[in-house]
Amino acid sequence: MKYFSLILLIISFCANAGNYTCTGKIDAINQPFNGEVIINSTQLFGNGAGRTICNLTAPYTRANTVQPETCKAWLAKLLAAHARQIPIVLQYNDSVAGQSCASQQN
Repeated sequence: MKYFSLILLIISFCANAGNYTCTGKIDAINQPFNGEVIINSTQLFGNGAGRTICNLTAPYTRANTVQPETCKAWLAKLLAAHARQIPIVLQYNDSVAGQSCASQQN
């Protein structure tokens, strides 16, 4: 039983090795004509540069594919959080150097 618990601990650690979260308030949400949803947040990313998170009109692929239906649900949550000025939490599971929120591509 002792070894089984140790194995589960190692497996769960390895499964979460690439996961990290970013927390902060949104400065702006942009929706250009191409359907992208771009969020700007100095608290999340350490600078004012926007990050595209999904697309309302076509599947958005970066590390994984985000379908437009999912993007619409995310946008609704982002708009509500922005209107109420409450922090959001983004979870990443990628291999960005340093695995930090500021390292996320613009």
